[in-house]
Amino acid sequence: MKLEIKYSNLISQFVYFIIDEACKLGRDKIFFLSREGKIFLDVYEKLSKVKKTPPEAIYLPISRRAVSVATMYNKDDIFTLTSQPMAPCNIVFYFNKRFGLDEDIVAKLLIEQGVDTNKVIHMHNNGRLIYSILEKLSPIILKNAAKERAALLAFYSQLGLESEDSPLVVDIGYKGSIQSSLQKLYNNKKNFFGLYLLSQPEIKKNIGKNNYAVFKKFRPGDLISKNLLFLEFLSMANHGSFIFAVNDKINDRCYPAYRKLSNGENEQLDFTENFQKRALVNLTLPSSILPKARRINLFKELLTPETSEEIEQFIGMAIDDDFGGTPLRFIIAPEFQQKKMSKQEALYATQHSEWNAAVNVLLENCQLTGELNHLKKAYSSSWQRKLKKLFHSPGDFLFDSKYPLLRTLSILLSSSVRKRTDYLIDHIKDHNDI
Repeated sequence: MKLEIKYSNLISQFVYFIIDEACKLGRDKIFFLSREGKIFLDVYEKLSKVKKTPPEAIYLPISRRAVSVATMYNKDDIFTLTSQPMAPCNIVFYFNKRFGLDEDIVAKLLIEQGVDTNKVIHMHNNGRLIYSILEKLSPIILKNAAKERAALLAFYSQLGLESEDSPLVVDIGYKGSIQSSLQKLYNNKKNFFGLYLLSQPEIKKNIGKNNYAVFKKFRPGDLISKNLLFLEFLSMANHGSFIFAVNDKINDRCYPAYRKLSNGENEQLDFTENFQKRALVNLTLPSSILPKARRINLFKELLTPETSEEIEQFIGMAIDDDFGGTPLRFIIAPEFQQKKMSKQEALYATQHSEWNAAVNVLLENCQLTGELNHLKKAYSSSWQRKLKKLFHSPGDFLFDSKYPLLRTLSILLSSSVRKRTDYLIDHIKDHNDI
């Protein structure tokens, strides 16, 4: 069975779940959150026709960057935002992507303070500098946040969100952080309810156990968690991430501003869009929703050796993650997670990834050895364990890119001096007793 058919089976079950839950809740509108929500909406519009009066489906552009900036009401909110995970990145890039500040304004202040605008920063060793700059920039940050908040609320009102007391939102998952931010955006005056394909245990803490329903739960280390980025990429809409809403007061309309895609990203998302079109052709309405205990089989079928050659086509494709401090997050195909990789296989995986943008940001003024030594100090408690993971199973190591240490070392694997996996492994062994 081909990959698109197995994917079609999975998302048709999820959409059947959405239809069933929406009917139970008695809602007449469903808001599908970008960017994974687009394919779910497309499937919904095909399968919901069996209902006489299905809830209206609305695509809601949203991102961590958009709601994080719009929900900064005071200094505490600004400093709380610094606690979000961040990989080493250029200092101007950080304040622009994380706090929505104009790059020229940031650069001007840095120059006035005698700070190099090319400096690469990280919270582990630059926290004091970051906080001091935020103190000076906080009035500008809050002013911009208020402006973006007003435009975002106007845009969402235009899409029909304002009229809903208990909006029903759909997303791929996993911790309910976007739903939590929406609650804050509306000052908890609305009671959002989320329907998720996947969820982690932290979701209860973020949005409360009674404010969501999930198709399949997963835990760190299981089959699903190892393949999250691959599942995201299969479901990605063919546009850049949502940045902010633009309020066109002359024409009395609001519209979304999306991050411009690079040529490489355009090609990747065109490939994914064509895959999704083939999946839509194979859609069939399930006769019933699978019991919770059997839903894992849909994911196992999607990620079997039978489809490994098709999955391999996705090696090197990337998801932009400017908010996390790196321009890209990298996907290593799932078959690399099922076995220990040789150095040659790990090298193949790294060479087929689009890493150059992140590399340039990280290594512009950094020496390989110096950065490794810094990371060793910053992560002293887990350093040996992380390195052993690299040597014993490089595929797992590379895939685990949401952790700053691993993401940074993944970038170092493709450094501007073209030192790849073999060099890095030998280099670390020379400096550590492993």
